[in-house]
Amino acid sequence: MLTTFRRRLTLLFAGTTSLILTVIFLIVWVYQNHLYQAQQENLFQNYLLELSNKLEADIHFSDNWLALMEAENRLIIHIEENRVPLFFPGSWEPASSRSELIEKARKKALDEQVDISRPPLTTSMRKTSVMQIEGEKGDIYQAAALLIPSGSTSKALILLQDITEMRQRKLSLGIFFLLLDLAGFAALFLAARLILGRAMQPIAEYQQRQTDFISAASHELRSPLTVIQTSASVIEDDPGQAAAMSRIIRRECSRSGKLIRDLLLLASSDSGTLSRKLEEVEADALLLRLFESYETVCRQKDISLKLHMPDDILPPVLSDPAYLYQLLSILLENAITYGIPPSGEKPVIELSAHLSGRHITLSVTDHGPGIPDEKKEAVFRRFYRGDPSRSKKEHFGLGLSIASELARQLKCRLTVLDIPGGGACFRIELTKTGTSSS
Repeated sequence: MLTTFRRRLTLLFAGTTSLILTVIFLIVWVYQNHLYQAQQENLFQNYLLELSNKLEADIHFSDNWLALMEAENRLIIHIEENRVPLFFPGSWEPASSRSELIEKARKKALDEQVDISRPPLTTSMRKTSVMQIEGEKGDIYQAAALLIPSGSTSKALILLQDITEMRQRKLSLGIFFLLLDLAGFAALFLAARLILGRAMQPIAEYQQRQTDFISAASHELRSPLTVIQTSASVIEDDPGQAAAMSRIIRRECSRSGKLIRDLLLLASSDSGTLSRKLEEVEADALLLRLFESYETVCRQKDISLKLHMPDDILPPVLSDPAYLYQLLSILLENAITYGIPPSGEKPVIELSAHLSGRHITLSVTDHGPGIPDEKKEAVFRRFYRGDPSRSKKEHFGLGLSIASELARQLKCRLTVLDIPGGGACFRIELTKTGTSSS
């Protein structure tokens, strides 16, 4: 779904921007064509004015002058005096027949009531507008005809100019803008894809984490539910085992309840609805309470639990005492579960606190196999288990991820370090009250 949304958003962005670009190119193309056409018409009108002035002044035209003017400006000049054509074969050959082009211009002039094949009925000059003539070979010309009365004689002029190149230039310019527009669309599409891909990467990662989280949670919940269902079936088939099966059901219900509480805590943290009650907390008193709570548990499991406290009383820290205690409990339980030395020696776990500047650091250290550097970030992921073969059934791989979320909510720093000789040390860095957190 996210991929489809990204594709649609990319097309929308690139398409909208490309449409604006197309409109701009179209306006520029039309303007350029209009400007070039206006320039060509002005030049044509100048040629027509120059020739008409010479005709009115009865200036003699030399063949060399006419040939030079035609060749330099791609003109076709046809002059008649008393309806008799001037003997001038032309200096260049157009794509279509020269005589047919002149005849087409003559017929077009008739549409504007200018007939150069008859004597003028008035003493004023008659002139057509600039006309368009198309030859048989697809060549295009702009043309004009004029009739000049002069006493007992009359002079006529048909002037054509080849503008095929101008049309080809318009087409070439249009193709250039089209290719530029397509290249712009492709560039915008790639840029939009890249930018949106980077912008949506956190969303995709979050969505993937949510999918993995739901999948893992469903898998973890399936196991206790299956055990409960099986135990209930055994009770129905053999009521004599009701007591044993009831204990199993209660154990699995307790296990499921713990998992659900953990999931709710993570969900509250993700949604930002996890409520905190910040107050001054005596860090040394909290660590001492944690030691007293777990000393018996560690003794039963043949684990040596040690407490290291500074001689001076530690200053208070601003935190939520319940969440801070839960954070330390998670780290201690993790050490109890995984802090078993590979050599088979008696496990030792150390709780310690020390003051450094404006920070108070609480540490939980074990002397087990430790955590490889490449797994130090992974241990805080949800449902992560470093060694599934050694993971106990009551552990879901949520403990350290909850610890990480609690540390983020309490605005303290949680890190894991290696211990010389093997083992891991989880440190919580808290800020003393009266100082701003770094």
